Amino acid sequence: MKVAVVGAGAAGCLVTRRLRAAGVEVELIEAGPSSISGGSASLDWLDVQAEPDRRWPDLRVTKADGLEPEPYLTGRGLGGGSSINGMVATLGPLDAYAEWPAVNADIEAAIERVRLVAPTTTVDPGPFGASVLGSPNSTGFSLAPAPLLAAHGQRSLSLIDGIEPTLRATASRLIVDGQRAVGVECDVKGSTQLVEADHTILCGGAIQTPALLLRSGVDNGEVGRGLADHPSRVITIELAADRQLPLGTIAPPITTIGRRDGIELLFMDHTGSDREGRQTAACLVVLMRPESTGSVSLGRSGEDEDEDETDATQRSGELDVHFRLLGDGDDQARLDGATGEAATWLSEIDGVDSASIQPGFGPVSHAAASCRLGTCLDPSGAVAGWEGISVMDSAALPGLPEAHPMLPTLVVTEVISAEWLRRHRVGNHRRS
Repeated sequence: MKVAVVGAGAAGCLVTRRLRAAGVEVELIEAGPSSISGGSASLDWLDVQAEPDRRWPDLRVTKADGLEPEPYLTGRGLGGGSSINGMVATLGPLDAYAEWPAVNADIEAAIERVRLVAPTTTVDPGPFGASVLGSPNSTGFSLAPAPLLAAHGQRSLSLIDGIEPTLRATASRLIVDGQRAVGVECDVKGSTQLVEADHTILCGGAIQTPALLLRSGVDNGEVGRGLADHPSRVITIELAADRQLPLGTIAPPITTIGRRDGIELLFMDHTGSDREGRQTAACLVVLMRPESTGSVSLGRSGEDEDEDETDATQRSGELDVHFRLLGDGDDQARLDGATGEAATWLSEIDGVDSASIQPGFGPVSHAAASCRLGTCLDPSGAVAGWEGISVMDSAALPGLPEAHPMLPTLVVTEVISAEWLRRHRVGNHRRS
């Protein structure tokens, strides 16, 4: 059996590793860089921003009703989002995994395997983070060092060791025969290349995966629905000189985390490597249990007003990503209340010259759950109503986790890849 895996992010690397270990021939297709080096290995995600090939170009999303589309950060290349994110890695409440629909698996064993391939550590905070941890706190937030994907002075990507994409290309669409996918059409430096496969597994992330399905005409009414993200606000903090991280210090911006009743505070010790960036810190106030959801869809062609909407959508390749953040009124009230409370508390910490709430949403990119397990997908990740095509990435999450999504994504990938191997009677996963 030959399997095409589209996307060499953390999920794609894990799927490739599991399938190859079971003796499956895997063609790993990735659009971005095929190595981890330089800024992409740095403890500071701000360094990564200098590597434009590691993010999807021209990706713009609408975060909330009434706002204009704006750039959205998603990873591209080996390691995907794990090579460009803030390295904070959390699992969230473990009992939430037991409530995943359509899952017949040992979740605890899957979580332990994920911990082995994506270990975390903590680092000492900078002067600002130390001030936060040592300050009087009457807000009820529990404070602790942030668990980071970091080791030996760089971001930890042991998951990708020994994994290399076999084809550097952008997947354009799936090759579909009736209701069955039989391969992938790819763009290789302007030329079209067809990759035939017995099965195609999408690991492109919560935006690119549904986009590829829709552009291929693969839809069961649930593709792209339920897209979710964690809304956030930014509090900018002007620091006194003795609370600034010294110039030349390479350190992760986020080292300290606070939690309380579905709200998370991420404390950034600096906002850049230059002098101005060392004079400011930040606190991201993140709503971890939002009710609001959005969608990934394709825009109408606009050529024929009488045209059937489904046909028009399939023909138009323009991507429409609308998160509809804070569409639920309770979400708005909870986030605004927590942000105001945190700003008041921070302004009282010794060494903080001022703390001000910035307009708009913060730079949190936690897109998930756009092709949900249990509705869009069956337990093996197969797109319901279609053959030869599965999803095993953050799009497959059955809901937005109360955690940073990388580790929950790896858990869902572990679970559904194991079920896929059992269903296809591969290696030691054959059914009895």
